[in-house]
Amino acid sequence: MISWREARVEFDKKWKKSGRGYQAEVGGYLMRANPVKLPVPPKTSFLAKLRYGMPKGWEWEFKDIELDVGFKGYALTLDDAVSDLKKHLAIFTK
Repeated sequence: MISWREARVEFDKKWKKSGRGYQAEVGGYLMRANPVKLPVPPKTSFLAKLRYGMPKGWEWEFKDIELDVGFKGYALTLDDAVSDLKKHLAIFTK
């Protein structure tokens, strides 16, 4: 189990350039980050996106530990976040 704070620290250590943004595998999930203004490194200012087995186009955006995917909520770990996301995807895709 990895916390959002740990995920952010890990991302800052492992990120690699990918297209217009950056990405790294953290806690078994692929994290993507796009700087607010290029070429600002993600350590300074970024919007990270977590994708996990979702239909193309679905992305969960987060900044630090604050989450917003059409509802207000908080997740302490990446696993919690993915679990919450799957529940909400099930609602949206019924």
